Amino acid sequence: MGKIIFLGGRPVDFALFIDWAFKALLSGAAIYLINTLSRLVKSVDELNKTVAVEIEKSNWIRISIEKIEKRLDKHEEKFSDCMERHNMKPKGH
Repeated sequence: MGKIIFLGGRPVDFALFIDWAFKALLSGAAIYLINTLSRLVKSVDELNKTVAVEIEKSNWIRISIEKIEKRLDKHEEKFSDCMERHNMKPKGH
């Protein structure tokens, strides 16, 4: 192959230039890939934290609903007892 002359005026073998350019391209691609993967890992970590918070919130909501259901059951039972004591039937029955 022929020689390539750069701005510095030094001739370089074309095969060496192609080899250098290919290695530079691979290095650039590797750097880009590593950067992209590190951003992806950071994004997944943030998503995991957000999901954990939402799961915790939903657990607290579930506990609150269970407490409300227990209170409602007690009130329904009291209401039924009261209706029975007074020989009354709820409307629609």
